[in-house]
Amino acid sequence: MADRLLGHQWNNDPERQINKFNLSSEAISPDWQIDSKRNKIMTSLAISRRTIFIITMILLLGLAAAGIAKIVNLSLSEESSLLPTVQPIESNYTEPKVGSTKRELVVDSAADLKELTAEQDTIIIETLNGDYIDPYYFTISENQNVKNLKIDGPISINWLRFLLRKFPAITTFIIDSDDLCPVDTKDLNGLYFKSVEHFGLRNLFLCEDIAWINKCHFPRIQSLEISNADLTEKNFQSIHTFLDKNRKSVREISEKNCFICESCTFMDIHFENNLDFQIFGTRKTPRFKY
Repeated sequence: MADRLLGHQWNNDPERQINKFNLSSEAISPDWQIDSKRNKIMTSLAISRRTIFIITMILLLGLAAAGIAKIVNLSLSEESSLLPTVQPIESNYTEPKVGSTKRELVVDSAADLKELTAEQDTIIIETLNGDYIDPYYFTISENQNVKNLKIDGPISINWLRFLLRKFPAITTFIIDSDDLCPVDTKDLNGLYFKSVEHFGLRNLFLCEDIAWINKCHFPRIQSLEISNADLTEKNFQSIHTFLDKNRKSVREISEKNCFICESCTFMDIHFENNLDFQIFGTRKTPRFKY
């Protein structure tokens, strides 16, 4: 009976219920908070351990890879040191001398003439004044492919005759006149340029006499080129005689960078063909005075 009375009073007294609830909450709350904090700490510790484990594994893998690479490099270096050293083989092959194009052969000695190929049609003589070699010991076949012969340096008369004999199909013959000065002009008498159509005289400054051109034969000459020359009265007279001698075949005359004496003219020659006469640049005074 007493219990029922107390129960009825507690049910009808809200303040008593609140006080009891507060007391029960105060009794439970501390333990619950401790457990919650403990769970958070354990969770964070678990994450930290996992992170440390992952980082440690990455570092170990990196160190292992570095060690393997070092071992491989050492083994490769040891193998390469054991390989025999290969010495370069020196070749006796000499590259043929060519001019600005592969169709030109530059000659500094008689031996260069043996390097002539079938594709080359131009020979440029820079030096060929050494001792003449008897054709019995120095043999090269006649070559019909060579069409151009340029004498840009000293050459002996014997070698010049040799070239004209071995290359009979030459159509263009250009010569540095001053390099021919040391040659005795008497040795040039009778040279026969049977196929030459274009004849060029260059660097005519020092030679006092080019009368040798009138003692040679140019049966097919069509054009005469004179460049870098002092056409004094003496030299001009030799050229005038040459043109008059070949007036039946000459069609073109060109002068480039030349001094021409005031009284010098080709207009008194009666050429049988229409003449193309060109002058490219003149000098008022000769470079050398004789």
